[in-house]
Amino acid sequence: ADRALVAALQTLRFHIADRVCAEAACALLRSMAWVPAHRTAFGRLEGIEMVVRAMTCHAGSAVLQREGCGILHGLSWNPDNKEQIVGNSEANGGLAAIISAMREHRDDAEVQREGCSALSILSYSVDANKTAISQRGGLAVIVGVLL
Repeated sequence: ADRALVAALQTLRFHIADRVCAEAACALLRSMAWVPAHRTAFGRLEGIEMVVRAMTCHAGSAVLQREGCGILHGLSWNPDNKEQIVGNSEANGGLAAIISAMREHRDDAEVQREGCSALSILSYSVDANKTAISQRGGLAVIVGVLL
């Protein structure tokens, strides 16, 4: 994996409790999530789990939620990542983090845009993900964005 990706993930891992540091690491990771080679490395390096953990730790930070949803949006373009993001855990996966971010930050247009985009890509061509998104309240959140 790219050394910059490894360094950014290690920064997030070791400084996850520091909101400012976590926001900065996630801002860097957001741009890296759009590099196809990095998308597969994220999964191997437990990057998805780290991003979800950061989003959970700093649920009140709109900045971190924007970055986190943006990372998960970028990573969703990789089919293997889709499975990791949606996950089996209703409460602890990336899907739950996206939906929670959208609920918590209803007035932040970028959180809503990135969240909707991530949910769209996660649901594309995967019927099980469509069902999971619906069952976990994702459709209600999307409708809320439109109202």
